[in-house]
Amino acid sequence: MTGAKPALLDQQAGPLLRAAARAVFGLDVRSLALFRAGLGLLLLFDLAMRAADLRAHYTDQGVLPVELARQAPGPLVSAFFVSGSMAWATALFVLSAVSALCLTVGYRTRVATIVSWVLLVSVQNRNLALAHAGDDLLRLCLFWAMFLPLGAVASVDARRRGPPAEWKVASVGSAGLVFQLVSLFICALGFKVLGTSWSGGTAVSEALTLDQLARPLGVWLRGFPSLLEAGTRGALSVQLLIPIAALVPFGPVRTAGVLLIVMMNVTFGVCLWLGTFPWVGVVTALALLPAWFWETVARRASHPAAAPAPPATVWRRRLGLAASAFGLACIGLELACDLSEQGATWATQAATPERLDAPVWPVIRGLRLDQRWAMFAPNPQTDDEWLELNATLADGRRVDVMPDVLDQPMLLAHRPQRHRWLMLVLQMTGAPDEAALQGLGGYGCGQSRETAVRVDIERVVFAPGAVTPRERRVVWSQSCP
Repeated sequence: MTGAKPALLDQQAGPLLRAAARAVFGLDVRSLALFRAGLGLLLLFDLAMRAADLRAHYTDQGVLPVELARQAPGPLVSAFFVSGSMAWATALFVLSAVSALCLTVGYRTRVATIVSWVLLVSVQNRNLALAHAGDDLLRLCLFWAMFLPLGAVASVDARRRGPPAEWKVASVGSAGLVFQLVSLFICALGFKVLGTSWSGGTAVSEALTLDQLARPLGVWLRGFPSLLEAGTRGALSVQLLIPIAALVPFGPVRTAGVLLIVMMNVTFGVCLWLGTFPWVGVVTALALLPAWFWETVARRASHPAAAPAPPATVWRRRLGLAASAFGLACIGLELACDLSEQGATWATQAATPERLDAPVWPVIRGLRLDQRWAMFAPNPQTDDEWLELNATLADGRRVDVMPDVLDQPMLLAHRPQRHRWLMLVLQMTGAPDEAALQGLGGYGCGQSRETAVRVDIERVVFAPGAVTPRERRVVWSQSCP
């Protein structure tokens, strides 16, 4: 009889672990419907902003011809690499918009999600210098969305199929999405504690000194240093609490965690120009809303009974097992990426360390699971950095060939449609690669209204509040054909 007790415990351990995993990683399909609609709208907004500079950023007549784009560290795959013509880029943008619209309304949701992810990776790989953290988060969330039943309710698909087989989904997709959000805040916090600005309470104040990023509300808040110090300490506390709340399988606590994510992202979004990052964070948090929210807060105490699941065919079971195995492997790859980035930074105590070598890195990069959540860390940048493209003409005169795009006043917060140009500037002033500089230099030659013999790309640095540059240096010089 004594030996029977361990055997009984072993038999009970499996169901208990499955129940615990379902409680922690399970997602309500109503929340996933909100997540789906939000993702689709964000994709459409992102496409609209990118389309404003379609020729300049995504064709051979722009800042990075396809031949140079293929030289980016990879392996990278993009449908935009097929051709650098305006017609091909336009066709891909139209297809992206159609798939994003289908995702928004939940029509052929799985196919629309996969196509949207492929095309989003393609447009991001086309010109890496335009990217920001919001692009990374949107791409990663869309990746995990491919594993989730986003069209189970409140969709065109649901009208055809009827009630879902289950209202709470616990799968490798739900685990991947929860892990993605939790790892974001843990890694962001890990980078921030390396600096002195966050522990000293000055980080938010320093971030708002950047004219490149500060919105009007952020500029106004500069006059309240005590409030900004409290905001800095509050942001650190919130980033510590969010992973805990997201993993606690108790409705009110998880709902509070979602509310914290929404409040923090909206606060930063209305004070700083951060692209789509705050709004992707808000949309992702909505996926974590538990059933308690819908039944208590949203006052929907009941929902239609779940429909019996149709019997799975052999090939569907095999496909499901293969997808689960692939998803688990991808969670492992993301964990390896996070540990590599975090470990390299902690080992070198540097803001931009050399990444630790890893044999899985080509796979991570190929699937675009790469990520690094070091925004405003270890310390926020305080100097505004800019680029100028100055052409030397045949008669010796020097002219600014892109004053309406790259001059500092045109990229301030009141020009959100120029945000991709701002990202290009920040990448170029940080750690640009030779291909990107060559592409921008060639674009500058073509933009000159008079015959140019040479184009110089100059890095210009402004101290906080200064109107004259503190530093000016040529980072690239190129002869014009």
